[in-house]
Amino acid sequence: MSEKTHLAKAIHWAAGAQVHPREMLAAALGMGMPLLLAGAAGQIALGQAAALGSLAIGAGAVAGSGIDARNEPRIKPLATVLAPVAAAAAIAAVAAGRGALTDVIVLLLAGAAASISGYSRPLAIAATRFILFLIIATGAASAAPHRAGFLLLTLAGALWTCLLCLLIAPGAKAPPQPGTPLPMPTTAQRLRRWRRTLSQWAGWQYTLRLTLGLGSACVLRWLFPGHHFEWIALSVAILLQRQPEGIAVKTTQRVAGTLLGVLGASLLLGHQLPYWVLAFNAGWLAGMRLLLRLRNYLAYSAVMTPLMVMIMGASQPADSGMLMDRVAATVIGAAIVLLADRLALKAAGSALAN
Repeated sequence: MSEKTHLAKAIHWAAGAQVHPREMLAAALGMGMPLLLAGAAGQIALGQAAALGSLAIGAGAVAGSGIDARNEPRIKPLATVLAPVAAAAAIAAVAAGRGALTDVIVLLLAGAAASISGYSRPLAIAATRFILFLIIATGAASAAPHRAGFLLLTLAGALWTCLLCLLIAPGAKAPPQPGTPLPMPTTAQRLRRWRRTLSQWAGWQYTLRLTLGLGSACVLRWLFPGHHFEWIALSVAILLQRQPEGIAVKTTQRVAGTLLGVLGASLLLGHQLPYWVLAFNAGWLAGMRLLLRLRNYLAYSAVMTPLMVMIMGASQPADSGMLMDRVAATVIGAAIVLLADRLALKAAGSALAN
């Protein structure tokens, strides 16, 4: 791919993607209301924990599934979204704040989730959600004074956002069914396919690349404890695709979006703001991210940076050193992913040659 084509894809705006305004409203209220109520009570940290649960769910993910409280079989997508979030939050509440042991636990669990994600596409989506939220929640829980309270508030925030989706966001229309539905693979067939892939390099390459990337992120954080380098692990988990590739468009979008997001965060969060302003900013950013994720990942990344800073540290102004650490961590994470992909492609070529 030429540099011109790469840049064109990075800034391409997908005009056909649509998000209902009520979905955006549900996401905004799901994120903003916990911060508003907690700030009014003088306990903004409690609102941050609940907002973290809202972030993990994402109103669009639930509303887009067409969940209807009056239709019991359609509640299954809700459980599919909530289960990995609840599991990650519970593990984070127990494992956080234990130094190097915490990093080892996260590394092992992320590797295990990646290894079983090849069983089916729904499990792959759930595993990715689990890994991302485990990394985020572990960092947030480390600063929480009461881990049990952190867990309950995070789950409450997730359930609150789901409830808003049911009450506000429109249900998705069922897609037209083909005349002869395709047969679904049985559990035995999926197990055989999964075991077959695990006997090959293709079945392990994603797990190995993820483990290598997260392990490298942990080492760098240990070597430079004075910096906010927990963002490296999150960048690795986000940017690492299931199949290795060169300099991906998503990587370019993530790095450029983070740079823009740091600029936005410095403008929005550079001073001590009233709690209601923080809640308002978090709300409209949460609503916009649904649309931007479908339209352009660069713009989505630019919105997510100040949103994450608000959730992880809304009680204090964002200083320039912390924001620049975010940029450096994103660039380092992208470099780690690129190196891991290069090694994987080289190993795959050697395996084919033999």
